[in-house]
Amino acid sequence: MSYFDLPRAHFSGQFIADPSTINNWPDNYNPDNFDPQSTSLFWNPKGTGVFNFVDCKVRSVRYPDGSMATSAEQDSIIDTNLSVIENPFAGKIVDLDPQQQGVSELWGLQMLLGSQTSEYVVGSFAPAPFVQLGVRAFGYKGGSAGFGAVYQSTLSNLAWMNEDNSKYLSSLKSLTGGRLSIKFTVDLHNNVPQVYLATEASLNQLVSQYGVPQHVRDKLNPLMDYSLYQKGVTAPNAAAVPGIPTESYLNYLLQQLLTQDEYDSYHANITEGLAQDYTPATEGKAFVHGRVVGTIGPCADDEPTFAVRSRMLQAQISTQLPRASEKAPLMFTPFVLDKARNKLVLDLSNSLPTKVNTDINQVTDQVDQSLFDNTLSLGFYQNGELSDFTLIKKLSDLDDTLLTQYGGLLEVDLDDDTTQLLQTTPCAINSSDESSNFLWEQKDGYYMRADKFVFRMNPDNSDPDRGATANADVYVYQFGEDASNVTINAAPLTLEQAAQQFTPPPKPSVPQSAFSVAAANGGSTGNSNVATINLSATDPGNPRGFIDGQVYGAFYCIEGIGSDYSAAINEDMLSVQVYQQQSYTDAPTWTKDVGPVLSQYGWLYPVMGRFDLGNYDSVKKYAGAIQSVLEAVFSNPNYMPVTRDLSASRLAMILKWFDNDMPQ
Repeated sequence: MSYFDLPRAHFSGQFIADPSTINNWPDNYNPDNFDPQSTSLFWNPKGTGVFNFVDCKVRSVRYPDGSMATSAEQDSIIDTNLSVIENPFAGKIVDLDPQQQGVSELWGLQMLLGSQTSEYVVGSFAPAPFVQLGVRAFGYKGGSAGFGAVYQSTLSNLAWMNEDNSKYLSSLKSLTGGRLSIKFTVDLHNNVPQVYLATEASLNQLVSQYGVPQHVRDKLNPLMDYSLYQKGVTAPNAAAVPGIPTESYLNYLLQQLLTQDEYDSYHANITEGLAQDYTPATEGKAFVHGRVVGTIGPCADDEPTFAVRSRMLQAQISTQLPRASEKAPLMFTPFVLDKARNKLVLDLSNSLPTKVNTDINQVTDQVDQSLFDNTLSLGFYQNGELSDFTLIKKLSDLDDTLLTQYGGLLEVDLDDDTTQLLQTTPCAINSSDESSNFLWEQKDGYYMRADKFVFRMNPDNSDPDRGATANADVYVYQFGEDASNVTINAAPLTLEQAAQQFTPPPKPSVPQSAFSVAAANGGSTGNSNVATINLSATDPGNPRGFIDGQVYGAFYCIEGIGSDYSAAINEDMLSVQVYQQQSYTDAPTWTKDVGPVLSQYGWLYPVMGRFDLGNYDSVKKYAGAIQSVLEAVFSNPNYMPVTRDLSASRLAMILKWFDNDMPQ
């Protein structure tokens, strides 16, 4: 069972994803670049790492008998929130590595569905990376606002309260196991910051037009050194882009340059005077906010944590990201055949394109139906030929209501004969006139994915949960059913593949000898539908200089049809961070051992605020607080570092230093 199954609840609202961005660029890790003239701030240098939901509400539910409720009068769960419990901290969004930001994970989420004062269910979100990252807004010139991605996971450690008050909750509890299946799609993320530009002219203007005294203005000269992007970052020969992104980072700098009285008296004037014209990337979304739509349903105890028993309509792809071409403006679409109800259930939540206001380069929340002539043709094809297409139904009215009210899930009625046929026949979606192939199922009906595909490995086994070996279990389905006796092949990325999949420089996946994969039992699923890939790591050393360890990857595919199966869906690549091993004496010191590590984190994560991690006296003053977050459970939202990129051996060294009374 999964979110496709009944009963299910559909929700929508906004999300907040507030990552820090100084750590997005490898050059920023070099201590020689710990100065404004050398650091690229990118778009959110003082990001908190927080992930949260805002005004995210249950919009509709579908009961076990297939009937629906869309109002609170019908079911009390409608219009209640799906919220992240801040107890006391919100969840965090975490990149695997500065060179692998395409599998950002959510950690530490406690999610509550319902009303805390009446009926609800609460559970722990299994940390998961996003998948199916791809373009949704064609014609948008910018960053994450034009993309969509999916989080697929489960909620465990469930606690129920007054569930009998809600027909949906009571039926869900009676039919699920000890977990719930949750899937949500995020898009329209506004990562365009308000920019503040400090030049001689704009600083002088603070005096002439904004009432800032000359002696205060003179203290602001260092602001001219800051840049969103240094020379060569946005493109090999591109010029630097000056400016200070976000009011929070500007205030952070002003607090360092001015006395408290000067800051209190003039920071508002300075902010107003340096602010540049601003157009958000997405209509109606504040900075770092976006849209979320999703579904919660039952989950059997024997189901995998992340993989879902389903089928997949695949899109045309590029070499790096799954993108629809100009002729095929739809993204990957999971679906199931509900044989008991004679229905095909399509998940279009991350498939439909969004309209762009090209006049102001802004993404709207409306479906761009013009890209498919307002109608899609759903059908099936036979004999392995997409041209041998038979129409099932014309799909129309595919607007934003489908997303916001029903989580993007569309149910299509079938007759008995078609239901029988589709159990062994691949489906497809074509253009309105049926002349163009937009989406299609693999001709033999195969769909596979590793349940877990993001790994952190410590080759010295100093961390029992993230050691020198790991296993990736690959679940294989054929037309939505378990596929036995299928062979999975796996291999590490070549240097050429790694250069395409990971962000250079420096060169990823070297030395190649430090990471290997091997398929257990010859890669066969045997009598089950699961094949296991064994991962092994040895110490990679320090090939990237100032970045800990190395990032590796591996592709896997079904033997014999790898080229026909769309391996560009990014959950079909294993992404691995292998930590280097830190040797240290029993008496580590600040100057030689600990200082260089904490100083780097202090520069890369200014959100730490009161903790100046590059200053020995500050670290000693706040030793208790710093040590407590370093020792937190890995899944704790307050775990430090939030990026979880500190090797177990380096962590042990730092904790040893604290235990030794912090010798300088």
